[in-house]
Amino acid sequence: MIARLKNEVIKSCGFAVTQRGHCELLSKLILQRTDTFVSYNTLRRLWGLAPGGVPQRKTLDALAQFCGYTDYAHYNLTAPKLAFWHQQATMHRLLSSQDKLPLFSFLASLERGLEKMQLLLDTLRHLILTEDVNGTLTFLNKALYDPNDYPYAYQIHFAASLGQLIRSLPRLPNPDILTHPSMVEGVYLRLVDYSSLQGYFGQWSALLRRKPPSKECAVFLSCLGQLERHLNGEPLVELNDEEQTVHPCPEPLAGRILTVKVLQHPEEDIQKLHEHLIEELQLTLPLSPNYFHEPLMLALIANHRPLTNWLHRVVQIDVNRLERFQLHDLQAHRLVLAQHHLFGQNVQGAKRWFDQVDPNEFMQPSCHDILYFPYRRIQAHLEGVSHHYPQDVREMTQSLGHSCFSETTWHTWFCDVPGARA
Repeated sequence: MIARLKNEVIKSCGFAVTQRGHCELLSKLILQRTDTFVSYNTLRRLWGLAPGGVPQRKTLDALAQFCGYTDYAHYNLTAPKLAFWHQQATMHRLLSSQDKLPLFSFLASLERGLEKMQLLLDTLRHLILTEDVNGTLTFLNKALYDPNDYPYAYQIHFAASLGQLIRSLPRLPNPDILTHPSMVEGVYLRLVDYSSLQGYFGQWSALLRRKPPSKECAVFLSCLGQLERHLNGEPLVELNDEEQTVHPCPEPLAGRILTVKVLQHPEEDIQKLHEHLIEELQLTLPLSPNYFHEPLMLALIANHRPLTNWLHRVVQIDVNRLERFQLHDLQAHRLVLAQHHLFGQNVQGAKRWFDQVDPNEFMQPSCHDILYFPYRRIQAHLEGVSHHYPQDVREMTQSLGHSCFSETTWHTWFCDVPGARA
């Protein structure tokens, strides 16, 4: 923020600060405008013309007042918003031009940060929505958005926002866009729309299976294929370790590999599968909640008792350290704990955990439909109404199109667990 403030000072005074004389003049201008004295030596140190440390707060307050703000705190609160609004206005002006190269040059010049990512997201959404194939491909070719430049929470936000747009379109965007390595890396591999495996996300996956753009994508597709087969009641295919190995392996993908091994080797101890995978993929301990995202999902959508019980033993989630996008995993974990207690015929314990599940956080768009069945089934068991097959569940499962979700499955979900009292 200090660097930004110095740029604003330069705009306000009308000249660059590159020598002692500039500092002397700026000191006089600050005194005239703010009635606060800032020595030219302080300004020399601030602009790197003399050795010095971090500027004092009163100096920053004076510079902020020189630029029209109340103080430095007011500048920190207001300036980023004003700067973003100006950038947003510039982006929209350049978007309206037929020639998009000035727009891409402008975006490339912005400082890395959440504001830049949001402008990149808005630009890409606009290009896709207006079916500007050439503009979209140029955007992707210039690698304006590199997910590795941003924290994982930002990456999820970017991918989910694009995914919701693509889901809403009457048809998929141009295949050259969907198979572009930047689109696959930045959106597809981080979106993972479980609720649209039979819809647009499944079509996108089929497109990528023809020629996966990376080893990570190929491994992901093999894992996704096994999950789809399980959901559709089809036999799994044999995958060797080479087909499920990538180095370095992102934690979410490692968790998906674990679920495949659990499905392929139902008789093996899950803890041993887990330990072998950690060694095989050279994962760093301790593992974050990102690793357990897929196992939590599988435990719920497959009513998988061994996996449910294992997750109950090994998963510990620190609520205070969760990113915003990880709140879904917290709710899924609580639902898994409720399911674990029902498997153990502990209805009170199950109800205690189920009551902590927040459906608003639990039902994110990409997971809502696929988890609706287990969520409502556990709820029905706790309320003592599991003998009814609700119409809303029937409609949801029909839209999903997976054979594993059916009225028969509903009635046999906890077939060996005594019913709860209404």
